[in-house]
Amino acid sequence: MPAKKITGSFMMSSFSCVIMASGLGIRFGGNKLMADFGGFPMVHWILEASKMCFDDVVVVTRNIGVENLCNTRGIKVITHEFPYRSDTVRLGVKSLDVNTSGVVFCLADQPFLSIDTLLDFKEAVSNEPDKIWRTRSGNIIGSPTYFPVSLFEELTSLPQDKGGSYLCKIHPELVREFNIQNPLELKDIDTKATYEELRPQASCLNIWSKYLKSGKKHLFITGDRGEGKTTFLKSLLPLIGTNPSGLTSFATKGVDVRLQNRISGEEIVIGKFNPESRMSPILEALNGRGVEFIESLKVSSDKWVTIDEIGYLEESSDLYKNAIRELLKAKRVIAVVRKDGYPFLQELVSRHDAMVINIKRDSG
Repeated sequence: MPAKKITGSFMMSSFSCVIMASGLGIRFGGNKLMADFGGFPMVHWILEASKMCFDDVVVVTRNIGVENLCNTRGIKVITHEFPYRSDTVRLGVKSLDVNTSGVVFCLADQPFLSIDTLLDFKEAVSNEPDKIWRTRSGNIIGSPTYFPVSLFEELTSLPQDKGGSYLCKIHPELVREFNIQNPLELKDIDTKATYEELRPQASCLNIWSKYLKSGKKHLFITGDRGEGKTTFLKSLLPLIGTNPSGLTSFATKGVDVRLQNRISGEEIVIGKFNPESRMSPILEALNGRGVEFIESLKVSSDKWVTIDEIGYLEESSDLYKNAIRELLKAKRVIAVVRKDGYPFLQELVSRHDAMVINIKRDSG
């Protein structure tokens, strides 16, 4: 399945977006929305995602830093001094385009909410735009939420310090739920402890965001030896939202290289060191169980597959290389690709449907 393109009917939808950015960060202990998160202010991430998905976006805030950031980016912003959540909802709804058919509320402190999820949420809402839609991941109910224009009057007259969840209780017959597979996307950062816990994922956000916006199907990670490609891949996995099936290769120094199928846990030896300490491929292993490993990935239920890594040993097996090519047709693949001039590796990083990143120690 190819990655989504942020064009066409998704952008033509008449839904509006209100970003709730009025929190003072009391539990956080400071101005959390302007705190650095992955090289940008925390609020940057929802500003980027929302502007890719909605034509009409308004930010409601009590934060001068957020106001200035929105002004520099040409994003509509309302700055106020009212104390309650109901005030933020009211100001946001009253500022919307009169032609809108509904509003999606997003929180400014959910930096992991992705473009893909917002687009999928809009598509679901489009099927029943006269209902209330809220998001869920397991037992967690969160943001974004959607309300049709028929409820705008009630949204602008909510009881003091009530939010949209109040209307969900009043109109339970209208409520629909959209399931988000990745609970990280619903994570709002309220405390410094949560902020520090999520720093490894924050370091990946810029590259992940660029990848989603690129519309590419695959993501290949390359770089010189020792630059942290595998570490980066591990930090990236929580952004995908699953622990995808895949292959992992690892070396026993001076002995051999093994390939593990993470579905079954089975390992095979695909290369051995010879007396001159050079690595020789085990062709029968790659042609046999190696190809079968890839076939098992192709028929798995996972949308994503990861491979760590694809190197020069694989160059020796035409069957293995063809199996990878077929896997790339069937799945979205995130792979570490050794930075060498071998023809197959060059073929991979030259694919038009893949985004390639060159990892260095200061990446992110």
